[in-house]
Amino acid sequence: MPQKIASTNIPRLAELTGIQSRDIPAVWDSVKGFIQDGLAEGESLDAILERLTAKTCQLYVARDGEEIIAACVTELPTIGGRKVCNIISVGGSRMDEWVHHMETLKAWAKSNGCVAMRFPEIRPGWKKIFPDFTVTKITLERPL
Repeated sequence: MPQKIASTNIPRLAELTGIQSRDIPAVWDSVKGFIQDGLAEGESLDAILERLTAKTCQLYVARDGEEIIAACVTELPTIGGRKVCNIISVGGSRMDEWVHHMETLKAWAKSNGCVAMRFPEIRPGWKKIFPDFTVTKITLERPL
């Protein structure tokens, strides 16, 4: 009788792909929901699309085969004399399959002269996922 093999909970790992600006229209409908979910307050999806096609931002997608399961938008501004990699938006499903690619983005940012990676505005829950990031600013808000 064949031995029964226990199933594992090890996730399949998604592939990370940088999208060239000319190819953004082909994937836009598949990623815009993920991008919208991760945008900071006051950011517009239309403005992000414009910045991506103008090559002032970069788009990365995580794929499981042909299926896009996450998207990330970055930019490389110089702030206070330091070049940084801002993660403007990140969102998707099945996070355990793509979150490890933060290390890939870190290496890419470093190779492009960045001295830090930043989430300019992000929900506090992300701190649990990225404990090696330091909180540098907070927003206080009170309903009126």
